[in-house]
Amino acid sequence: MPVHGHGLVFTASAVNERRILAIKLDAVGDVTDSDAIAWKLDRAAPYNPSPLLWDNELYLVRDGGLIGGTSRFSAFEATTGRQHYLQTRLPSSYTVKASPIGAGDKIYLLTEEGDVIVIRRGPTYEVLAVNSMDEMFIASPAVVDGELFLRGLKHLFCISSE
Repeated sequence: MPVHGHGLVFTASAVNERRILAIKLDAVGDVTDSDAIAWKLDRAAPYNPSPLLWDNELYLVRDGGLIGGTSRFSAFEATTGRQHYLQTRLPSSYTVKASPIGAGDKIYLLTEEGDVIVIRRGPTYEVLAVNSMDEMFIASPAVVDGELFLRGLKHLFCISSE
């Protein structure tokens, strides 16, 4: 699923080839190899998870496609494509199909292996926590009224301060 902001639409796909594109929203027609492409990268693109755009930060999880346990995490300056970090290894061999979500200056990655990885938002990669939930996650998480909802294979979890 593409995301948009800063007058750009960000697409990421690993179908046939891995490619991330930042396309100017006012572009018309075939924009291939035109100045309508603000920046592009031919690696690190996910097959399943959508990008996460947070202010001028673009986060991507390369999910490894059919090769389980090979997910990687990347962060970019959204408007320029400048890499903060690229295809950084997660704390273990994970497969991530759910899209990342951000809340409270933290990014949450849900894994098929049943862990929730919490990463500090910003230009430096820092894992804050790995929470084992003992349940496969494929669906993307949601935040509603300060509560974090996680749909596992068999259960719906609500993480709340109350």
